[in-house]
Amino acid sequence: MARVRFPRLALTPALALGAAVTLALAAFTLSAAWSRRPAGLEGALRAVLLGQQSRQRGRPGRVGQVAKVRIPKGCGRMPLLPGSGPANVGCAYADGYADAAKLGAAVALRSVFLNLDVLNPQPCPNQAVGGTVLFCAEASAQLMKPFRAAGTFLAFGFVPISAVLTIKAVRPIHVEINNAGYIPNPVGNQDIYKLVAVAFLSGQVSDVRVNGVPLQVGPSCQTVRPFKLILRGTSPEYQSIVLGGPLYGEAALTPFTGCVASGDDLDPLLTASVSGPRNFTLVEQGNLCVPRTPGNCPPQVPVLRR
Repeated sequence: MARVRFPRLALTPALALGAAVTLALAAFTLSAAWSRRPAGLEGALRAVLLGQQSRQRGRPGRVGQVAKVRIPKGCGRMPLLPGSGPANVGCAYADGYADAAKLGAAVALRSVFLNLDVLNPQPCPNQAVGGTVLFCAEASAQLMKPFRAAGTFLAFGFVPISAVLTIKAVRPIHVEINNAGYIPNPVGNQDIYKLVAVAFLSGQVSDVRVNGVPLQVGPSCQTVRPFKLILRGTSPEYQSIVLGGPLYGEAALTPFTGCVASGDDLDPLLTASVSGPRNFTLVEQGNLCVPRTPGNCPPQVPVLRR
């Protein structure tokens, strides 16, 4: 049997230089990955509260290319909480709907854009030492701009009325988070995750049509004072403030003022038709995109559930 001869590979200067460059790039990649690990207990505590980052959603490119992540304009630009920093702020989209209980109908809340500032978690006070530990954190959310909710209703059961309600937050939305974990390994438990968001909102009515006929209600037809909306999210449906999920709550819509049509005061009519408690609200929060660590970017518009 004839022996098979393989060609010798001559180590030319060009080949040696290429091998050296390849090894140097590999060493740099490993060192960069190691430097990005969570730092100490603070990193571990943050991981248990914020949840594991989802895989990057950018389209894979060819080997050797770095996929460019598109981050929305203004993402993470907001006043910071005391003790926070640029690595704590990001943005997310939210969709949902709100009931108008008196009218037996609902309006859609589409593509609401939020900025969020999430402080690092700390063990909650007044807990027993050892075993399961409850971690607490505070966050702040801010609407990037007022959002418009349009809807059509049947007033008094037979009169079709369409209108646009423009909603804006009168102050930053306050968020509190509780999460169960373990010490010294707090990243292994995600069984309990609770988020409560408290918002104070105002609403302005415009573009009113009664049976298809425009009704001028004036430029200052709005709620007489802000109304309170409390939203709650709990695991397993609500995963974390990083990964998002459904938030449920109710709003008590305050009376209206400044609604005038051809000299007629429409405040009592709107107040009697719309204002009142038990207006169920569902908000679906999407993933949180943090520009400083864009592995979870861009923020996705969530799918509205029923």
